[in-house]
Amino acid sequence: MAKTPVLVAGASGYTGALAARLVDRHPHFTLAGVTSRSDAGVRLDDLYPRHRVRATLEELDLDRHGDVDAAIVA
Repeated sequence: MAKTPVLVAGASGYTGALAARLVDRHPHFTLAGVTSRSDAGVRLDDLYPRHRVRATLEELDLDRHGDVDAAIVA
């Protein structure tokens, strides 16, 4: 069974970072991206080392992030 790609928008806040962590560790989902307006270019695990999500925050770009099956907006 293929994993469902999920985008987490607003992942630089605590709720978004926690959502990214849960998606990243879920057996049926894959973390397709994490976005933030204010912290683009920063690694999520630098902001929240305890969550241990190795992903770099990006600006939301619908052309690049439009192929996800689900999105969490935090």
